[in-house]
Amino acid sequence: MKTRSGFVSNSSSSSFVVAFGDIPRSKEELQAMMFSPGETELPCGYYCENCGHSGYSVSDVVDAVWRDMQEPATDDDDIDGSGPLNEKQIGTVFASGHIDGTPELDYRNYPDIQEDPDGWRAHWDAECAKRDEYAHSSADEFTKANEGCSFFRFHYSDNDGAFWSQMEHGDIFRKLPHFQISHH
Repeated sequence: MKTRSGFVSNSSSSSFVVAFGDIPRSKEELQAMMFSPGETELPCGYYCENCGHSGYSVSDVVDAVWRDMQEPATDDDDIDGSGPLNEKQIGTVFASGHIDGTPELDYRNYPDIQEDPDGWRAHWDAECAKRDEYAHSSADEFTKANEGCSFFRFHYSDNDGAFWSQMEHGDIFRKLPHFQISHH
């Protein structure tokens, strides 16, 4: 589990693990997998209440996802690129952030860090191990439920502007089996 120290902003980012029954061979195939026929624009949403922007074109969203799909996944522990992912990489992505249902850390039972730093650390490590176990179990369930699929990872952040906020929060993978991992 990753921990954050120092300045923490209100921005977020998310990774998405998406299951493709068939890997699209073109942007047109990808668009057909992601969106309904005739759907050409996504409504302006998250962080856009009064931005004056009418929405984002489906083709721009598909272009961004297609570009990301062209980057092969590397290294099992620190994944760069999108995929296809192997099982270990999928588990690594799931364990890299927060997923729905993750056990919350229970600070009420922690020893005082000043009085018992080793006890505090042992408690922290045990809780992190529970969260990692849950993440890897969830990854296993997802891959089994989508057996025979190819899995890709996408990473988007609302800190990169309104378009990328829409990519993170706009439910762009709604027609495909996917899992969102939050990195708030």
